Parts: sequence; structure tokens; C-alpha cells
Amino acid sequence: KKIGKETLKKTKSKHTHTHIHRNNKKRRKTKKMSDEKREKKMEKEEEEKTKIDIGITPEGEKFEVPKTFDVMHKLLTISKWKEIPILVNIIIGAFYLICLTMTNIAKEFYLGSFIVFRLGYDVGLGMILKKQSETRWFTKLYEKHIKNNETYKNFIRNNFTVHERVSSEEEIKKGIINYEIKAFNPDKYPTAYASWMVFRAVVDVILINDVVTYAAFVLAYWDIPKEINMYTILMYIVGIGLSIFAFWSKMDAHRVIGDFAWYWGDFFYLVPKTLQFDGIFQCVPHPMYTVGYFFMYGAAFMSQNVTVLYVSFAAHILQLIFLTIVENPHIEKTYGQMQDELKNTYAKSGFTKEDFPLLYFKLNPWSPEDLFFIVITTYLVIIGYVIRNPYFHLVHAIVWRCIHILGGSYILHFQSKSNWWVNSFLNRHLSPQIAFHVWKKLYNTSLSINHVLFGIAAFHFFDVDVVNKNEFAFRLFFCIVLVFLNIYASWSVYHVLGEFGWYYGDFFVKDIPVQLTYDGIYRYMNNPDAVFGFSAYYGMAVLCWSPYVLFLAILASICQFGFGSFIEGPHMQRRYGKDNIRRHGGISTTLETNVKSVVLDKIVPLLENVLDDEHQLYSVLQTLQGSLANKKKKKKSKKD
Repeated sequence: KKIGKETLKKTKSKHTHTHIHRNNKKRRKTKKMSDEKREKKMEKEEEEKTKIDIGITPEGEKFEVPKTFDVMHKLLTISKWKEIPILVNIIIGAFYLICLTMTNIAKEFYLGSFIVFRLGYDVGLGMILKKQSETRWFTKLYEKHIKNNETYKNFIRNNFTVHERVSSEEEIKKGIINYEIKAFNPDKYPTAYASWMVFRAVVDVILINDVVTYAAFVLAYWDIPKEINMYTILMYIVGIGLSIFAFWSKMDAHRVIGDFAWYWGDFFYLVPKTLQFDGIFQCVPHPMYTVGYFFMYGAAFMSQNVTVLYVSFAAHILQLIFLTIVENPHIEKTYGQMQDELKNTYAKSGFTKEDFPLLYFKLNPWSPEDLFFIVITTYLVIIGYVIRNPYFHLVHAIVWRCIHILGGSYILHFQSKSNWWVNSFLNRHLSPQIAFHVWKKLYNTSLSINHVLFGIAAFHFFDVDVVNKNEFAFRLFFCIVLVFLNIYASWSVYHVLGEFGWYYGDFFVKDIPVQLTYDGIYRYMNNPDAVFGFSAYYGMAVLCWSPYVLFLAILASICQFGFGSFIEGPHMQRRYGKDNIRRHGGISTTLETNVKSVVLDKIVPLLENVLDDEHQLYSVLQTLQGSLANKKKKKKSKKD
């Protein structure tokens, strides 16, 4: 027995040492990967420091672009406070701080101040940039009033600074590039760049005070909670989370695009670069205008004030209008519209493009098909009004959801595998074009009926007698946001896919490009319709505060995910080939990259420091093993 125990102990020890040896090999390999990644990151940072950007004016003149300072750097650097734009920001900020702490000015004053600066941003800067994009208006204004005026130019020299390169050509060839802080001399640079520097000063004053007046407005309307409960704690947790995420989004966006794009530099001159989709830009379209404004909703939740909530929402809508009217047209004009490889699919395969209805848009009441569709919808609305039993409408909506998903899946599945739908029309001497047209009518009718029936069911489950009006206002806000998100996602999907893709045209048309392109909203996720396509349903569920409406929303999402997994996914693999289909969207890729980065850069080095050699690891394992054995003995003795 003694010999057997010793042999077993040696065997265990041998296996333990072998396990530790393997773990050490893994650790060395992981450390090597972590070091390599760190080296690459340092090389990239060094490359950024030594990189010289070349600007090109609209006239074609090339010049070396100096490095500039962003407004936050200037505000945090005391030596920069003598510059007039920064001094103006500090004075305005101090004024609002004094007003909040030492006076009893009516809170409407702060609301009015925020509205002025918000309009100054979205309307004022919007008009300047729109005219600059179309006619170079601001540059011409600079040429007319500032370029030949020594007083204005001296003001610019005294208040604007840049990082100018001071390295010689020989030092540049050796990779040594040094910069020196100098006063900006407008005569040294093209008019386009000099006018942009003046525009930056205007932007710094408006943008900073937009934030300052918003903060003052929120503090003036802040409702201090009378009691601390779970609802209040939840509001603060969500509010702080949204604010932190918004701050990170803004910082990461600035890291990716730099000062040039942050201050709309491409409205004045160009730097030979392609549009970057890195970091937050891989996850969200236009993060500075979308998730970058989540701090406003965070402030609204923490203040628990309805006025703050709706003013924040209105401000965000103004920003999105600015994006739509000013920035997007300029981006498309400057960098070119994204290419859609399915544009000419109709022409190639003999299908004629038709102005087909989308839900209830583009309906022709003189068409028998569209007239019948309108009659069916009217009939459903009348039933919804006459029959007041909400459970009838719940069942009615469930039945039609099943008809929509099962019927559509059946047709598309067999069409994909054997061309069944088109062949059934060919057997009746009808063309494939007619087969596709009939399918589109069926799909649009079924989808529209499902939306109508969901709305009717939600209406009947809505409780009008709301006790807490403040809570209802927040629910209404959530509903509006989720409905807008649904509309945006659906419009984006339709914008990328067009009528052909929206109605699953690649199930019916064989002449399809093999290489898939991921543009628009598909850059960020593989199946946006399944993720956001029913967010309006969840918005209605929040507004109604009904588990039955929530059930209908979840059922719709499950059906869509099932369709994507069992019908659309296998079809895409058959049609395009498994290797041509992207596994992860931009959001998944970014999350995966960030998690790996945290593990390799933070957690692995920490473990390497704590468990420095194999003997320490072995002693830790032995201690754990001993403590577990003692616990088992104690439990056994208690039972005895």
C-alpha cells in the first residue's frame, strides 16, 4: 500500500509538472503575441508622428499641412488661454457658473441660451458649410475681407498656433522629423487652408458653448429625487452608462478622423485619404452624430425631468437634420457614392425595373391589385374598431405572423432549391418576370397586414389610465426613439438593397455577381433587419406596458431570426459560396478585437506579473488543492 501511494504521488506530481510545462509554453506564446501587438502599436504611433500630410486645394495647389491643436488641448493648456477664441470660451463658461451658483435667474434663461447655441451650430454652421461646399463661400469671404487686411492677419498670427515641421530634407530621409510650435502665418499657406483656420475658431466658440449652455440648462432643470428607490438607482446607472459611452464614442471618433475631419476640413481642401471605417466607425454610422449624443439622454435620465428629455431629443433631431442636409451630400459629392453591384441586375437578366409599392407607399388606387390591397386593409381596421376584445386581436396577429413567415419561407425555400415558384408560372406559359411580380405583391401585402394587425392589437392593450405622467413621458420617448430607429434601419436596408434585394430578388434571378459587397448599414451588421427591423414593435410594447404586446414583438423577432438562419442563410451559401460570405459584421469584429486587445494587453501581463514562475504557480495549485481537500474532510466529519 505504501509503495502504491508513493507511485501514485509521483505520477500525480509528474502530470502536474507536465501540465505546468504546457501552461508555461502557452504563456510564452501568449506573451510573444502580446509583445508583437505592442510593438506594432508603437510602430504605428511612431509612424503617425513622423507622417507628413499633403493638402490639395480645389485649384490643385499642393502644400504641407501643419499639425493643429484641438480645442480641448487648448482649454487644458494654460499657456493657450491668451488666444481670443479660448478666452471667449472661458469667460462664457465662468458667466454661466456664476449665474447658476450666485443668482436666481429663471431657468428659462438657460433653456433659451442652449437653443441659441444649438441653432448657431445646426443652422449657422450648417448654412456656412452648405454654401462652402457648393460655392466656396467662406473662402471667398476670407479672400475679400481678411487676406489683404494686415490688421486681421496680425490678429490671426497672435491667436492661432500650429505645429510646423522644422526638420531638413536630409533629416526627413533619415526618418527624423521634428515639429515646433509657431504662430500661424496666413501668408505662408494657401487661401483655402487659411480660411479653414479662421473657420475653426468660429467652430470652437460655438461647439464649446453649445455644451456649456446645455450643461447649465440641465443643472437648472435638475429634479433632485425626494427618495432613493430602485427606479432612481436604475435611472442613474443608465444615465452614467450612456454618458460614459457617448464620451468614449466622441474620443474614439476623434482618434480615427483627427482634426482635419473633426473641423470639416474637406469642405475647404483635401488630403489624399480614403474614408476610414475603424474603431467606433466600424460599429455605428456617423458616431459623432448618433451615439455621440447619448450623453444628452443620460443627463435626461439622471435629472428625471421631462423638459430635459424632450429638449435633448429635439436637439439630437436637429443634429441628424444637419447630417442629412449638409454633411451627407458633401461626402457623396467628395468621395463618391458607394457602388452597388446589383444596380444592373434587372437589365442583365431581362427584368424591367418597376416603380413597385413599398408597404403603403407608391400605391396606385386605379390599379386593381392596389385597390384590393387598400380594401383588405380598410376591412381589417373596421374589424379592429368593431371587435373590442383584445385577445381576439392578439390571436389574429399571431395567426397572420405564422402565415407570413411559414408561407414566405415555404415559397422561397423551394424556389431556391428547385426554382419551384418560377417553374409553376412557366408551366402556365407565364414569364419569370410575372412570377417575381406576383411574389412581390404577396410579400408586400402579407408584411403590411402584419404591421396593421400588430398596431390594432397594441391599441387594444394600451392602458389610457396612467397614474404617473412622468413615467409615461419617458415611455413615450422610448417608443418614439425605437420607432425612428426602425424607420431608419428599414430605409437604410432598402437604400442599400433597392427594390430587387428588398423582395429577395436573388432567389428568382440567376445572373448575380459572385462577390458580395457590404455597404451602408450592412457594413456594421450582417442582418440589420432582424436586429432593428422590429424595434418599433418593442417601442409600442414599452408604451403600452403590456406583456402581450411584448410577446408579439418577441415572436416577430424570433420568426425573422429563424428565417435568416434556415432559409436565407443556406440560400446565400448555395448562391454565393460559403467563402464569399462574411462571418461577422463590423460591430462583432470590433467587439472581438477589443476583447482580445484587453486580454492580451491588460490581463495577460497582469497574470505574468502575479504568477512569475512555474514554482509559484505550482504552489498556488497545491494550496488550492489542499484547501479543497480540507473542506471535503470537514463536510465528511460533520455528516459522521
